[in-house]
Amino acid sequence: MKHKKTSVLILFLFFSLFFFNLCSILAKEAGFKNKVIIKVVGLSPVKGVLRLALYKGKKTYSERKDPVRSARLPVKSANVTVTFKDLEPGFYAIMFYHDANNNNEFDTFLGLPLEQYGFSQNAKPRFSAPSFERVKFTVPKEGKITMKLVAQ
Repeated sequence: MKHKKTSVLILFLFFSLFFFNLCSILAKEAGFKNKVIIKVVGLSPVKGVLRLALYKGKKTYSERKDPVRSARLPVKSANVTVTFKDLEPGFYAIMFYHDANNNNEFDTFLGLPLEQYGFSQNAKPRFSAPSFERVKFTVPKEGKITMKLVAQ
């Protein structure tokens, strides 16, 4: 009886492992094979960090909540590059700022920015952040997108 229980347990473990590996392979095959390369240029002074958020869709961009991906990169030169891979196809928007003093805040004085910032499509704000329609770009299921964003 003990031998039979051991055999059943071994078979169960074998099939569980097989099923788990099969699910992993299928999930990988169903994944997206895209890449978005973002190069932010013109950062000055060369210190602090670049904080960047990637939003999917109008709602998350407008609310500034729940970015799909985000990055916090040290500014070691005037140009910083970040790459996001395997994104769900659709419309996205980027916003970033250069946190030169690394205080985790976008510093302003009387409503005017004291630190550099920017948006996808290099859209310039007019009294507030540009609309999603002005900053959106499309991420395909496969392929590479390279964009150069200028810090304002």
